[in-house]
Amino acid sequence: MRLRSKAILCLAAVLASSAGCRRGSPPARVLLVTLDTLRADHVEGAGPAKAETPSLKALAGRGVAFREAYAETPVTFPSHLSLMYGRTAHTLGNYNNGQILPPPPLTSLAEEFRAAGYDTAAFVSLGVLNRRFGLARGFDLYEDEFPDDRWYLDASEVNARALPWLDRAAAGKFFAWIHYSDPHDPYAPPDTPDDLDLVLNGGPIGSYSLAKYTTVDVPLALRRGRNTLVWKIRNLFPARPDAFLARFDRLEILSGTSGVGQPVFGPGWEVRTEDGIHFAKEGAVMTIEAAEPRSVRLVFRGRPVWSVEGVRAMYRREVEFLDRELDRLWAKLDELALWDTTLVVVAGDHGEGLGEFVSAAGEPHIGHIHYLYAYYLRVPLIIVDPESGARGLVRDDPAVLLDVFSTVAERAGFRTGRRQGRSLLGPPAPPDRDLFSATFRPEAAHDKFALRRFPWHLILTPGQGKLEAYDLRSDPEEYRNLGGPDGIPGEARPLQPILEERAREILFKKTEIRIDKKAEDMLRALGYIK
Repeated sequence: MRLRSKAILCLAAVLASSAGCRRGSPPARVLLVTLDTLRADHVEGAGPAKAETPSLKALAGRGVAFREAYAETPVTFPSHLSLMYGRTAHTLGNYNNGQILPPPPLTSLAEEFRAAGYDTAAFVSLGVLNRRFGLARGFDLYEDEFPDDRWYLDASEVNARALPWLDRAAAGKFFAWIHYSDPHDPYAPPDTPDDLDLVLNGGPIGSYSLAKYTTVDVPLALRRGRNTLVWKIRNLFPARPDAFLARFDRLEILSGTSGVGQPVFGPGWEVRTEDGIHFAKEGAVMTIEAAEPRSVRLVFRGRPVWSVEGVRAMYRREVEFLDRELDRLWAKLDELALWDTTLVVVAGDHGEGLGEFVSAAGEPHIGHIHYLYAYYLRVPLIIVDPESGARGLVRDDPAVLLDVFSTVAERAGFRTGRRQGRSLLGPPAPPDRDLFSATFRPEAAHDKFALRRFPWHLILTPGQGKLEAYDLRSDPEEYRNLGGPDGIPGEARPLQPILEERAREILFKKTEIRIDKKAEDMLRALGYIK
């Protein structure tokens, strides 16, 4: 981890010159923007990037970008809970998506701002943040309605709700949280072309998008006798020439009447009996017998099976679409002349694996939740403070999402109380600051705990008796595990008892996790449950 001495001295001077003003002049407006599943290495403004993000780069030019910012967990709801409450989610009784949060003993940022006379509003784009799970506390307005066929919104749909609210609220004091989830699976920006045609008895039925992973409900007019339904799939990134092109986790015929037989899956299909997943090749054929002409409904939800290179290409497209929509948000702040009176904080909630690591099943891992490597935890974090003279500053000291609460609270003049973060407006953290992270069953395959203290990163999986150790100086991507039968390198051993004690303490207090049927269905529709 590098510390830019000139930048840090500059920052110290800026902080010293504006500290009194910050304490005496709370911001009239605060805008918190969270970017779900956005990896730090795809964002310009704090170093080389794998995607083009000029809007985020321009935002970083207005304030301070943190190169070494990390989530405490690679899971959406718990990670946002840390942001809003300034404590790790497990200390508040939350471990996974789909849990209903018990009333916390602390106030959230939204509750603090509402008590201080601010209008409060939230605009969320993913079903795991639905109000029923508990993050709506303190918000006067909590926009969490979703279309019938999916549990997510794209950034243009979020802006369609959030930007008019900014027009109405601009004259007063407000705290607004805008949540975008475009880089989240399914990786399919709005201009993604349809990739499935259905043909019934030789006639076209319609075109659909598997990439967008929506629930599709198609009326079929069956004739008497055998009906043949052909699935014409256009996969832009097939994993292999002979691979299946798509997988379906829901596929059924709803007739509401007798006289219609169960569909027969012919050439091009394979059904995995243990979980009912249907795999299809191009031109897969389904037949349906009907005693008389009948109208039925075909209901399905599926996705293309892409190569790792295809996944990475579509993830990048998602990031770049998001960045264009963020430019519309920045333009709205320009239009309303809000930059000089608004504290803006932009943060990712966790990262994403894009095939860098191999799962227990031997497949490249795509997604998050299960692992605690840097690709899953390092996030973009940018703070634009109108009271600060810092412009275009990049900091290399370690930060965590817990720090967001303390930073905003200090700036607004709230008491931080029993919060676990530190204000990022103060002196830089030491480069060897301890950063803890965790992920939990049943969403994760295993309870895992990690301790990052530069230059070491230790990852403990108690259920497997496994301790990994990575030397970040020579292996920043964490590909070479130095733990083994003989233990970990001597230089890293002082960290082991700290991590083990933390894991014991958390597991001892962990409560049984219950997720109701509605939440389970939503998690399945979002790809969390395969």
